[in-house]
Amino acid sequence: MPTGLIRASKKKLTLILALLACTFWIQGYAGSERVWRPQDVEMLRKLVHAKNSGELKKLSDSNSGIITEEWLFEAGNHASSLESNYTDDAGLRITVVLEEIARRSGLYGNAAAALYARGDILLDYKYRYRDAERSYARALALFKKEDRILWQARCINRLGDIFLRRLDYKGAGEKFRNALLLFHKAGSIFGEVNCEKRFGDISLALADYDKAERQYRQALPLYKKLGSLLGEANCVKRIGDIAFFTDKTSVARERYERALSLYSKAGSILGQANCLKMLGDIAFAEKKFRDMEKELNEALTLYRKIKSSQGEASCLMRLGDLMRAKSDLPQAENLYRRALDCYSMDGTFPEKAECIRRLAELAYAKQNRREGDRLGEQALRSLDESAIGRKAAEALYGLAGIAYDSRSYGNAEKLFREAGYRYREANSDIGLANCLYRIGEIHFYRKNFTASRSFVEKARALYRREGSALGKANCLHLEADILLRTALYKAARKLYEQARGLYSRAGSILGEANCVFGLGDAAFFVKHYRTARELYLNAKPLYTRAGSRLGEKNCDKRLQELGP
Repeated sequence: MPTGLIRASKKKLTLILALLACTFWIQGYAGSERVWRPQDVEMLRKLVHAKNSGELKKLSDSNSGIITEEWLFEAGNHASSLESNYTDDAGLRITVVLEEIARRSGLYGNAAAALYARGDILLDYKYRYRDAERSYARALALFKKEDRILWQARCINRLGDIFLRRLDYKGAGEKFRNALLLFHKAGSIFGEVNCEKRFGDISLALADYDKAERQYRQALPLYKKLGSLLGEANCVKRIGDIAFFTDKTSVARERYERALSLYSKAGSILGQANCLKMLGDIAFAEKKFRDMEKELNEALTLYRKIKSSQGEASCLMRLGDLMRAKSDLPQAENLYRRALDCYSMDGTFPEKAECIRRLAELAYAKQNRREGDRLGEQALRSLDESAIGRKAAEALYGLAGIAYDSRSYGNAEKLFREAGYRYREANSDIGLANCLYRIGEIHFYRKNFTASRSFVEKARALYRREGSALGKANCLHLEADILLRTALYKAARKLYEQARGLYSRAGSILGEANCVFGLGDAAFFVKHYRTARELYLNAKPLYTRAGSRLGEKNCDKRLQELGP
C-alpha cells in the first residue's frame, strides 16, 4: 500500500477541523481538555506518596468522586507532560500509581493509558528505548483487549518511533504503515498526518531527498490547518535539513530560522536546540567560526537543560571539529572524548563510531598506532542493536578506512568485514563490494595472493551486477597486480589493458596512469626494456595530470633503473 495519506471524505475533514481544540485521550472521549487544577495536583501528590498498596486503595476509594475514569486519563496526560521528567522520576511514579488504581478498579483502558504515558516519558525524556518499547507493547495488548482502535494506532506509531531512532528503517516503515491504517479506521486525520511526516523521516534518513520533501510538503499544510505548531515546525526543520544536505545553505538557514521561531512558540526546547545546532553547522561550513561557536554553545545550554546527552554529544563533537580546524588538537581530543562519554549513555552505534573515528584519526596522526587500534576494537565492542542499516555500515567503513590508511591492516580488515556484513543486511551491493575489494587489497599487501584474488573476484561480480565501471576497473587492476607478482606477465598485460579501457571511459586519469605503469612493469620484468621505457614515459604525464607526485616519482625511478 502507498505511504501517502489515506484521504478522508470532505465531510469528515470538515468535522475534524471543527474540533481543532479538542483533545482525544481515548476512543469515546472528545471535548475540550479540562483545566488541571491545584487540587488535582495535590491529589496526585497524596496518591504517589502513599506508603503501601493498602493506603493507596483507602485513599483512592475515599476520593472516588474525584478519581473518575476521565480523571485518570487526564492524570496520565499531566504526568507525561511534566518538564521535570527530564530531571526526576515524578512522572514515572505517577504512571505506576495510576496503573495500579485502574487495574484494581477493572479500568483496563485507563491502565493502558498509564502504560502509554510511561512509554512517552521513557522515550521522549529518558531516552530508554527498551523500557519504552515494553511499556507501549503492554499498553497495546490492553487496548486490543478493550478494542480501542485509536489508541492501538498511537501505540504502534510510537513503536515505529523507537525503530526509527534505532535506525531500523524497514521495521519503522512497517509500524507506521500499520498505524496509518488504524488511524484512518479511527478517523484521526492528525494521526494520518503524523504518519506521513514519519514516512518523510525515513526517506530523509535513506537520502531520498525528493521523496522526503514531497512527503513533508504534503504534511505541512495539514499541520497548519490542524493548528499544530509543533508539527509545522518539524516539517519546516526537516525541509531545512534537505536543503542543508543538498548544499543549499542559504535556503537551509532560512528554514532553520523559521523552524526556530515556531519551536519557540510551541515551547519545544529540543526543537530550538536542534535548529541552533544546524545553524552552527552552516556557520562551520562557511568558516564563520565565531558565529558557529555562539550557535553551538546556545544549543548546548538547551540540550543540557533537557538532559539530552545525544544533543550535548553532537555539540561537543562539532566544537571538537572547530578546535581541530584551529589546530588545537589537545582541546579537540578532549571534546571528542567528552562527546563519546555522552554517546555511550544514550547514543546509537553510528554516532559513537563517528566520534571514535575522529579520535582514531588524531591517534594515527600522532603515530600512536596502539591507541588507534584500541579505538577500533572499542568500536567493535560497541556493536549493539542500533548497529544495523546503511548508516552503521558507513560508520564502520569510515573507521576501517582510517586504520587502512595508517597501515593497521589487521584492525582494518576486522572493521571492513563488519561493515560488509551490515551492507549486505542493508541490501547495498556496492557497499559490500567496496568492503570485499579493500579486504582483497589488505591480503595483497600481505602477499596472500590467493585470498586476495578470491575477495577481488567476488567484489568484481558485484560491481558488474551494479554497473559500476570504476569498481570493475579497480578489481581488474588489482587482479593484474596479483598476476604480475606471481610472474604471469602475459595474463597481467591482458587485464591491465581491460582495466585501462574502463578507467578511460570512467574518466579516471589516475587509474589509467596506474595501468600504463603496470604495463611498463610487465614489459620490464620480461626484459622488453624499450617498450617499458615508452610506457613509463607515457604514464608520467598522466600522473602529472592526475596530480600524483608519487606516481611521477615511481616513473622517474623506473626510468633511472633503465639507464640512458
